[in-house]
Amino acid sequence: MLLTKHIPEGDKEKRERTLLRQLSNFILEKDYPCERIKTVFSQGKVKLKSYRVLGSIEAAEEITTDLKTYISEFKREYNTLTAFIAVFINQKIEDKDEFDRLLLQQLKFIKQCDQIHDAPPVNPVPGTDNYCLSIVGKPFHIIGLHPKEERETHQAPYPCLAFIQHLGSAGNELNQSVFN
Repeated sequence: MLLTKHIPEGDKEKRERTLLRQLSNFILEKDYPCERIKTVFSQGKVKLKSYRVLGSIEAAEEITTDLKTYISEFKREYNTLTAFIAVFINQKIEDKDEFDRLLLQQLKFIKQCDQIHDAPPVNPVPGTDNYCLSIVGKPFHIIGLHPKEERETHQAPYPCLAFIQHLGSAGNELNQSVFN
């Protein structure tokens, strides 16, 4: 069982810096088994934002806006993994089934808020090989992380969605082999 640490109230930027430091320490200070997550944290290729409740239209609107900003601002380098991490600070998760239900609801709301429909082809079926979702015109591999997850590769001290983007040779194509 994971212990969640104190999340500072008030200043959102301070809270997000604290969350990023706590999550980074959690990932890098133990033998975390998910190579994609370890890679983006060890290389500092992470943008973290906090939201109140998982599975809400309000969070979906904010995430969609923040993903657009992330895409336009985050430095892109050839053949590099980058991640946008959405942390849900007021969300208590009872079990994996509840998290999965809220995750799917959140992704549904994000797709409803997404106004860009000219993205590259992706595999939008969760649980299948090379699962990817197109959001704001870019393909993302989405990993749900939370304290109640049995698989160590998807554990985190807080409920999170990691939007992993890999830039291949064209600078905007998802390299599917990295997810195999």
